[in-house]
Amino acid sequence: MSQFQIEPIDAALCEHVRRTRTDPIFGYDYDVRVSVAGPTGYGPCRQCLKTFSEGERRLLFLHNPFGARLGDYAAPVFIHESSCEPFTPRATLPDELLVLPLLLRSYDKSGHFVDEKTLADGDVSALLDNQFTNEVVDVVHLRNIEAKCYVARVVRVNGAGTDLANR
Repeated sequence: MSQFQIEPIDAALCEHVRRTRTDPIFGYDYDVRVSVAGPTGYGPCRQCLKTFSEGERRLLFLHNPFGARLGDYAAPVFIHESSCEPFTPRATLPDELLVLPLLLRSYDKSGHFVDEKTLADGDVSALLDNQFTNEVVDVVHLRNIEAKCYVARVVRVNGAGTDLANR
């Protein structure tokens, strides 16, 4: 059994962005952008973790997975413009994400960088299991290598993840 689970960004945060059209980091000083996914605008939506189909409307905003209070980890993310079913936390990535160029970046309880691996380095489940064998690792972020953006977080099943990473 895996010692981790993959989690999307918080559903309440997504609904706030949809309802207010304000960026959660910059508030009213920076409006959320609406775009239409093109043939190569695969996403994924950071709430349901499904890739976008051509023509789907999506919202673009900055997201800091550690919250605005810690460091400069903010990066642009997309969510569906309309509400979608949140990804149910589990130990496996959706198949459609396995083809994306993903980077696994691990952090300690203070949000300090520990290590990184790419999917090219091996099987994602094995890589994540290996990351969590290091007791210093508190959370792993999945990021898109090409777009440099946050996709999802991975936490220990035993609840060892901190509130810093609970975004």
